[in-house]
Amino acid sequence: MIKDRHNPALINKYSAYCPEGTTIIPGMITLRNGVSLLWIRFMPSGAEGLPEILFLPGLASIIENFKEILKVLTRRFTVHYVETREKKSSVVPRGAGFGVGEIASDLSLVIKNIFPCDKRYMILGYSLGATSSAEAIPLLNNKPLKLILIEPNSRFNFPPVILFLARYFVFMYHPLRPFIKWYMKKYHINIEEDYEMYLINSRAIDAASPSKVAVAVRAISEYDISSVLPKIDVPVVIIGASKDIFHSHDQAKQIFSAIRDCTFVEMENNKRTHSQEVADWIMSNLE
Repeated sequence: MIKDRHNPALINKYSAYCPEGTTIIPGMITLRNGVSLLWIRFMPSGAEGLPEILFLPGLASIIENFKEILKVLTRRFTVHYVETREKKSSVVPRGAGFGVGEIASDLSLVIKNIFPCDKRYMILGYSLGATSSAEAIPLLNNKPLKLILIEPNSRFNFPPVILFLARYFVFMYHPLRPFIKWYMKKYHINIEEDYEMYLINSRAIDAASPSKVAVAVRAISEYDISSVLPKIDVPVVIIGASKDIFHSHDQAKQIFSAIRDCTFVEMENNKRTHSQEVADWIMSNLE
């Protein structure tokens, strides 16, 4: 199930995301559907008695985008950082799909493997990681104590130019990266209000696997979360960022309104949603 867990270079690489003295177990988790995903386990010495956290980044997002929050969370919690199948790190069978349903199915298998029925845990997901974890809830036997969704999407309304590039110009991805960043900054991110969002997406664009992300963009552009929301039977926290125009704040509010046991927390921008503030909120609201 796990490979590379004793790789000193990887352990050293990920030590920047946790306090000194944290046990780091990096590797790949191989699921029964043939998909292998990057799995990094951060285990602090003082985590006894606290639930563990499954941490899921957004579309093509990379661990560098979560350095501040991970360094705080891993002081107290065992954190399982798992990258989803559209990431460059994944190994997937030929012809595999990259829609929300496939990612949710992966997550259900990940949870079955690392959280047996007597283990307490929470899910913390960003963007696509948030939406996919919500989609996965009806598939789970051992359900999380809390589902924390940061800027979740009910639909993925990509601009037509992005869908066009994803369908016809994958082979031109690397030369087009400067244009994609410019277009994103010019038309889809208010850099004066939320410059962190530009940095997060720029890192993701630079690190992405063009072929995987292109297929994922086309697949998730057809998704709608509405049918799964009545099936979510765990306590949910939605953290929104009203100044992030890259994600729809209205969609986050709509998701909040449709879930029975749900709390909405406003954090205004991505600097806050990727900061110690999230970890502080989790600690002060554990039940």
